[in-house]
Amino acid sequence: MASYWQSPTDLHLNALPPQMLPGILDTQTTPILDDVDGDGRSPIAPTRGADELPVDLMVTFSSPSQAITNQNTSLAFDIANKGVGVIYETTLTVTLPSGFVVSGANSSAGTAVVSGGQAIFALGVIDPGTSVSAQIHGAVNKTGSLQVLAAAETSQSDADHSNNVSAHTITVTRGEGPDLSGIWLAAEMKSKKHSNRLTATLLVFNNGSESIKKKFQLATGAVPASSAGQFVQLQNSQIRGLKQGAFKKIKLRSRKLSVTGPFTLHTFLDPVETIGESDEGNNVVVSDLLSPS
Repeated sequence: MASYWQSPTDLHLNALPPQMLPGILDTQTTPILDDVDGDGRSPIAPTRGADELPVDLMVTFSSPSQAITNQNTSLAFDIANKGVGVIYETTLTVTLPSGFVVSGANSSAGTAVVSGGQAIFALGVIDPGTSVSAQIHGAVNKTGSLQVLAAAETSQSDADHSNNVSAHTITVTRGEGPDLSGIWLAAEMKSKKHSNRLTATLLVFNNGSESIKKKFQLATGAVPASSAGQFVQLQNSQIRGLKQGAFKKIKLRSRKLSVTGPFTLHTFLDPVETIGESDEGNNVVVSDLLSPS
């Protein structure tokens, strides 16, 4: 027998020949004395394999802990095999927070796909005591605390599942540039000749560190309480620049409102993103609930 035995058709491996009970070998019943995984196997039946050496998949988030809005930011992860066996297939799934706009993803091994708010890395083989790295590149368009969740998995038996998931918080602060926000003032509904008329006033503020020198758009619509996914367009407005610290008053008038039940007004500030704000997390202004007469 060779100095070590390995099955070519089974991922169960044994660095040394299994220790057998003395006597006649029986491929079906002879037990292995140094069994590791509790799965009885025979060294003279290669297709049945030998014991599986334990693996330990661990994922850590290496950077960053802070970010600035609208500046290039890379999320970096380290995926390591802390066990003594080879990991033959490894997948890393990163759930991205709202506000993180992805520009690309890559890893030191395997492939990466970004879809539906997740980055999925197929990392392949990780030898014992080694690791691979993965990065997601992009920018954050709103301030606050953002949660990033990374989970690594393999189809093999993992010695410790507690280190397969890494949750991390990134604190995002406002960078340089303009910052739009708004507030709805009192809105009035009137019924006249079997039609509902709406009058409302919106204040739009620039709370950023720079003035806005170009014109930008506002899109206002009604969202029925009974159908949150529906947006009934009411009015498109335009503001020709807005100084730092200043505000602009916008009048909304709708003579024939087609919404019949309770609704809220939604205004999207700069929906085509022409001015490059420092924080786009407050660009939707929602009114209190309104009810037609």
